[in-house]
Amino acid sequence: MKTRLILAVVVVLAAVTVLNAQTFRGSIEGTVTDSAGAALVGATVTIVSPATGLTRTVQTGPEGAYFFPELPLGDYNLTVSQSGFRTTTQTGIHVTVATPIHLDVTLQPGQVEQKVEVTAEVPLIEVTGNTLGGTIDEKQISELPINGRDFIKLMVFVPGSTADPS
Repeated sequence: MKTRLILAVVVVLAAVTVLNAQTFRGSIEGTVTDSAGAALVGATVTIVSPATGLTRTVQTGPEGAYFFPELPLGDYNLTVSQSGFRTTTQTGIHVTVATPIHLDVTLQPGQVEQKVEVTAEVPLIEVTGNTLGGTIDEKQISELPINGRDFIKLMVFVPGSTADPS
């Protein structure tokens, strides 16, 4: 009786172990370093499957390590970027069943570019004061066509005024 119980437990444990080993996914892992061999913390690592469009992005850890678990089978492109370094892309990484792919990446120093763009716009209306009124100069009067030469119609060109005949 005791032997049968032990045999049953061994068979169940063996079946569970075999089932856990079966998977239909793969993984990509590795480290990101600079040209001197120092680990790059916080580098952005992105994988893209051109066939399916699947995209995943991670940041490297304290040792510069990254890990993409449970990837569907197929080909992937891996892109690594970090501020102050050139972006590196590796294509055609083939992920197979239950075989982790170890891929270390070394980033080369690059140029840091900054672009400063200043745009100034003049406001259409005066918003800093509450002054009403204005002056119409001779040039404005001579260039504007006025029907009937009625000078009262010029008042519509002064902010805050109306040309009410009353």
